[in-house]
Amino acid sequence: MANDFSALEREFDEGVRALSAEDTSIQKAETYLASAHAAHRHGSIAWSATPRILNDAQIQILSAAAETCGSIMDKVAKLYLKDASFRSRFGFTPEVEALTLVPTGYETVVPLARVDVDFCGRSGALQVRGISVDGFTSMTSTVEVTRAEQMTDAYRAFAEKHADIEAFDSVDALVQTLRATYRTWANANAGTHNCESPALGIVGYPEEADLDEVADICERFAEFGVFARFVDICNLRVETAAGEPRLVDDDGPIACVYRLATSEEIAMRPCPGTSALEEAARRGLACVIGGFSTWSCATDALFDALRAPEAMNELSDEEMAFIEEHVPAPGSESSVAGERLGLFVFGGKLAGVFPESADRDIMGECRDHVYRGCLVVHE
Repeated sequence: MANDFSALEREFDEGVRALSAEDTSIQKAETYLASAHAAHRHGSIAWSATPRILNDAQIQILSAAAETCGSIMDKVAKLYLKDASFRSRFGFTPEVEALTLVPTGYETVVPLARVDVDFCGRSGALQVRGISVDGFTSMTSTVEVTRAEQMTDAYRAFAEKHADIEAFDSVDALVQTLRATYRTWANANAGTHNCESPALGIVGYPEEADLDEVADICERFAEFGVFARFVDICNLRVETAAGEPRLVDDDGPIACVYRLATSEEIAMRPCPGTSALEEAARRGLACVIGGFSTWSCATDALFDALRAPEAMNELSDEEMAFIEEHVPAPGSESSVAGERLGLFVFGGKLAGVFPESADRDIMGECRDHVYRGCLVVHE
């Protein structure tokens, strides 16, 4: 059973409250956040100086849940592609279903996902509440707020007592997973494509994208010599140059696509750009990370489908036991009195934790959404 680590959070919080009026570390942290890529679309980010703190036992539970969910999603997505009867359980429109059947050109079916869970740190109880597979947000905010919290004198005092502290970097994990997935794509080195530095487009609708987070991801890619940029999905087209068809926008060719727009949006909001993206995927002109078939893992129909005979035949006894214990029937209330956490599951592994928002910001004021960082203390 996991220990309750709220005592460590209280210890950290007491250190924050003990900071003197002359302390400048909070101001330095806020200055850092103001210069970093975070959730700035609605003004300066509201943040808490006290992070969510997890211990080894809790991380073990969350990691095991992430890996089991990753394996279940991979099997369900593969079954969805090969079994028309199982596909019918999802009730997709013909347009959505047709899009989800476009091949990816690589083996891993669900390379990226976020699993939202209710988690009780004291008991270790966990319940899955939802899954996202397209366009994650809040990764940058969590990473940057964690860094800001680590700049405070309260963190320094805390770290003197607890030396082995780990901080997730889910943005770096995302970049590495995208690169690794592209390397396995059938056409990664075909034509003008480059396996190590493909031109990458982060594709979505501008009015819905978190462009600050996109900018952070692009900067991370640049560190590895990969040119990445945001691409308005409506500006995509397939053109032929030197006798070779390729996916392009106004700024040039795109070999790899990290998709922010959901499969359902793309199918139900058709335009020349969405048609070009689908064509490029079908013809192997660009690697669309996550493909479109992952949509089968992101709808409410998934929780029912997991209990279908076809799915049960594919799942291991351990996976079926996990579903029975941790995946509620659709529409049921959570039985876990705990905190909501978002688990970033990249490549089937736990790559980051997005904590539930805090009640008060750094100034002690009540706010609707206050970002928290996340630390793991190994003791």
